Amino acid sequence: MWNKGTPTTSTTPTPTTSTTPTPTTSTTPTPTTSTTPTPSTAGSSGGAVATSSAKTCANGGANCAVGDIGPGGGVIFYLQTGTALGTWKYLEVAPSAWNGENEPVLPWCPALLSNLGTATSVGTGSANTQKIVSQCSDANADFSVAAKVASSYRGGGKSDWFLPSKDELKLLFENRSAVGKIFSAAQYWSSSQDTSVLSWSLDFNSGVFTADVNGIDRYVRPIRAF
Repeated sequence: MWNKGTPTTSTTPTPTTSTTPTPTTSTTPTPTTSTTPTPSTAGSSGGAVATSSAKTCANGGANCAVGDIGPGGGVIFYLQTGTALGTWKYLEVAPSAWNGENEPVLPWCPALLSNLGTATSVGTGSANTQKIVSQCSDANADFSVAAKVASSYRGGGKSDWFLPSKDELKLLFENRSAVGKIFSAAQYWSSSQDTSVLSWSLDFNSGVFTADVNGIDRYVRPIRAF
């Protein structure tokens, strides 16, 4: 008898799933900022020092006020506000240590027996000083006299310092508080004569002028006009 046998079953294979790989994201790196260092100025010791371009009275870049440090390293004690007395605008007084630790105490002109025609008004101190130096230095070669020492001062690299006239010295006394305590309570010479043998000095304690003999020692303080 013919045996049909057990029929075979055709099994359909399970289809495989094709997995698409997850795409990778290309990250653009954050650009770095190149910082240019601020240039520094090397000082004398090789270190960096700050530079300043500020305009001041001292460097000639700004207007001056009473009490400011002036271009000569002194202090401004007067400025013209009305009719100009000359080509200058300011008066500057040398600092207290202008001649070293101690202010010089000197005669006006010991052997002078003539009137040089010096004036007393504001704006005449420079001309007075030139007259004194030309007449007194030759006659008194062995002496250091007030006008000669004042005009020889070179504060701030300036060569225009002089012994103040009587009225310039008065202005200096009147504004002494504005320029600080830089004066001795003593008498200071002016460049103004009273007579051939007497010249004016001002007491910076009392504010009183005295006509002193030219050979007497008094304190000396140069000023300049600019």
